[in-house]
Amino acid sequence: KAVPGADAYDVQIFDDALNEVYTTGAVTTTTATVPREALPSVASGASVTWRVVALSGGDVLSTSPPASLTLP
Repeated sequence: KAVPGADAYDVQIFDDALNEVYTTGAVTTTTATVPREALPSVASGASVTWRVVALSGGDVLSTSPPASLTLP
């Protein structure tokens, strides 16, 4: 869902030790696809935590609550 005033979003993915293992950088759409090969340090079946940062002119507007998912 779009955040009012946001002109870009950054999806951040963290491993089980909360180390950032991937970031999309600023993207201008509200969807992002992360190729599995972009996370070589995370084993299949492992859980990761992700969040989305809404940006305006490079400044943080808001950050989503963290959520988890299990990698294929």
